[in-house]
Amino acid sequence: MLLLTLAAPSVQAEQYYPFKHGYYGFRDLLRGDNLTLMAVGTGLTLVSLGFDDQIYNYFDRKSYSIGTVPRESAALFKREMLPSLIALGTLTYGLLSDREREIGSGQAQFEAIGYYVVLVASMKFLTFRNGPGGDSLRHAFPSGQVGFVTAGHLTRMYGWAYGLPVLAITSAGFVDYTFRGVHWMSDMIFGSVLGFAMGAAFADHHISGEADAVEMTSIMAYPILSTSADSGRSYGLGVQVRY
Repeated sequence: MLLLTLAAPSVQAEQYYPFKHGYYGFRDLLRGDNLTLMAVGTGLTLVSLGFDDQIYNYFDRKSYSIGTVPRESAALFKREMLPSLIALGTLTYGLLSDREREIGSGQAQFEAIGYYVVLVASMKFLTFRNGPGGDSLRHAFPSGQVGFVTAGHLTRMYGWAYGLPVLAITSAGFVDYTFRGVHWMSDMIFGSVLGFAMGAAFADHHISGEADAVEMTSIMAYPILSTSADSGRSYGLGVQVRY
């Protein structure tokens, strides 16, 4: 029997595997201080559920305001655009200057933002909860707070000196939403804590160096042609995965 194997070049460490990074990120979310933070946040959310109506009714009768500048600054961080631009700037700087830490930081930010947005959207769909004030859209829980993802990431990656300013701005948005009755308190508590914890958790495996091991997966695909006097020719495709 004649066996002919034609092998294509393998895909090596330069490849990026977002799903494996996602696995490490969610694994670290359920470890150490990230798990502690999520436990505390979940507990506060459950407590707040019992007082959501009272909190909303209290501030609905008031006319508190944090001011236009803090409100607009917080709004910039609440959506995905500015946090994504920060991630892009960090990643670009790392690539241009060949700095592995900044490359990993940019990747971690994109990972955390992407998975956070998907997770929040999924939870909104599953919980099907209306917001206060006659809202009938049924996507209140949890409140999407992407700025807290950036704050958590910067705090874990570079320290409080970098994370605290972003945390202060995004927290101002939290207070503004409370004053204006845009969300239930429980929506905002869980969304904010989840964001901060995910920002920190997705940085962990980049800091520890496990991200390097993630990239070592290789895949080889090759066609196979087999001939024999009895069965004639047969064809196949071989795939080799190393991880």
